[in-house]
Amino acid sequence: MTAELTDIINFLAEHHPFKEMTPEDLSAVARKINISYARRGSLVLTPGQKNTNLYMVRKGAVELHEGGINFTARLGEGSFFGYPSLFRDGIIRNQVTAIEDCLFYALPEEEFKALLTGHKPFMTFFATNETDRLRHALEESKSRGLQDRLTDGEIQFLGLKLEALIKQDPICVSPDTTIQEAALVMSGHHVSTVLVTKSEQLRGIFTDKDLRRRVVAKGHDIGDQVKTVMTPDPLTLPPQTPAIRALLAMMQHNFHHVPVVDEEGRVRGLVSASDILNRLSSNAVYNAARIESAEDVKTVIETVQSVPEIVLSLMKTGVSADMTGHVVSSIGEAAHKKLLELAEKELGPPPVPYALLAFGSLARCDQTALSDQDNGFVLSDDYVESEHGPYFKKLAEKMCADLDAAGYVFCGGNIMASNDELRIALSDWKKTFDRWFSEPEPKAVMHATIFFDLRGIYGDMSLVEQLRAHITENAAQSRIFLAHLTENARQSHVPLGFFRRFILLRNKEHADRFDIKKQGVVPIQDITRTHSLAHGIEEVNTLERLVRLKEKKILMPEDANNLRDAYEFIAEVRFRHQARQIKRGDKADNFVNPEELSTLEREHLRDAFEIVRRAQERLSRDYGGGIY
Repeated sequence: MTAELTDIINFLAEHHPFKEMTPEDLSAVARKINISYARRGSLVLTPGQKNTNLYMVRKGAVELHEGGINFTARLGEGSFFGYPSLFRDGIIRNQVTAIEDCLFYALPEEEFKALLTGHKPFMTFFATNETDRLRHALEESKSRGLQDRLTDGEIQFLGLKLEALIKQDPICVSPDTTIQEAALVMSGHHVSTVLVTKSEQLRGIFTDKDLRRRVVAKGHDIGDQVKTVMTPDPLTLPPQTPAIRALLAMMQHNFHHVPVVDEEGRVRGLVSASDILNRLSSNAVYNAARIESAEDVKTVIETVQSVPEIVLSLMKTGVSADMTGHVVSSIGEAAHKKLLELAEKELGPPPVPYALLAFGSLARCDQTALSDQDNGFVLSDDYVESEHGPYFKKLAEKMCADLDAAGYVFCGGNIMASNDELRIALSDWKKTFDRWFSEPEPKAVMHATIFFDLRGIYGDMSLVEQLRAHITENAAQSRIFLAHLTENARQSHVPLGFFRRFILLRNKEHADRFDIKKQGVVPIQDITRTHSLAHGIEEVNTLERLVRLKEKKILMPEDANNLRDAYEFIAEVRFRHQARQIKRGDKADNFVNPEELSTLEREHLRDAFEIVRRAQERLSRDYGGGIY
């Protein structure tokens, strides 16, 4: 075997899909490879001519221009070009120019097509439809051995289920047990929580906090039954729930224990936040707990500064983009709550009930290492501007300023509670939404979409529930509103041109990049939001919306699954991009250079963008006829 042939085999073995082949097959393919060269500035392929090879860049780099005019991609070592023409009539549609001195490996058309039929990985990479390729990529990512990147402790934690954390049989009392007897049971077993059960079915939970707040502080008769002071119907989770998801649920709902209940409704045990945190080697999500116990603004600010490092740590340990978004959002939510709580402590209690509304990424629980603030106040209809306005104005301005100092920068669109128009009574919020429903204007709807991703995170949640019910009931009734919302969704163009080539930005600041948030993530959020509002779905998180859309048969299972896969992959590429920037010491952003992605990442991103584009077309067919 010659040195040249050995070099070809070694190079192919490092790149998909050749690396999936046996050594014997790889050696046979390498013997069919032709080697060609191109000087910098020379044309490699010209539009209109016939192509008979699959080309692979061995050294150097090339640029592709659609029709010889529009720049679509720059490809480096290990990238492929020329193969789309082999699936058609062989006629080239993209001009390929060498921008460096290049060496190419060229596989003849007949060998290429033989591999398509004889090797599944080859077919998967080049010829199967984008939905299958994308799903294969996600499955491979989830099943890929994380041992190369994780410590043993991290691997164990990622696979940890609640059932593995149950230390003992649950300590239970009946609903008729007296409060005093329940307290004696807790003391005798050295536990801070007992489960209230009847015929093995959970009825409630009673904690030492309940004992202090509902019994001692209020002078409750300890001879009364425990069911009068317990927390009824607490949130429960099944034994197979991932521990990290349980921890996030506890942080989001501000409780510290969760009963583990099986499919038959039997109580299996009780798991605390401490049980989980003690097993988490990196303690990334412990920051939310630190914020909750903070006594000053400085501590909150210092803790939030760790968000970029947390993103880097989670990406390193292989946590999914969805879970990373939930972890980062749990820190954001804790910061908003605590800063508002501290502001109330300084200014005094609110004169009328109110709630803090989170919009956008915090409402959807998909914050990243780069998040501004989007919030507002919904005030009780007892609110009187002349009497109560000065208090809430000061409260909002202090909260927003402290959030900005913590890294949740002021919103460029002024979507903040410090804006007088977003600090209004419940009835005025309803009127605002009614105007969007009844008299939608394209520009107004475009700016208003963020308000339809809404979640209450502090204060009187009954105000939020009333507002959400009003939105859910009325949005589906306005065809013209849905048509405008659809048109807005169609304006979010994925960065994919003809023949699956990336369309890159040409401005000076972000040249040769695309905005993966605006051009990748946002289009899917727009699609799921529109479908959900049209059918009364209250979920806000994008993946949860897709689950409900599939359950209600609004989207076919295949369409919902495809959109889920596209969203997960695009979101993971986004987080990995930010993690690379953080590791280099740069500020995280959303502008991705395709050259920094692997060949597989580029191909699968194209697949994901193609799925999104088709989903936009379907959305237009479903709701786009109401404008005219």
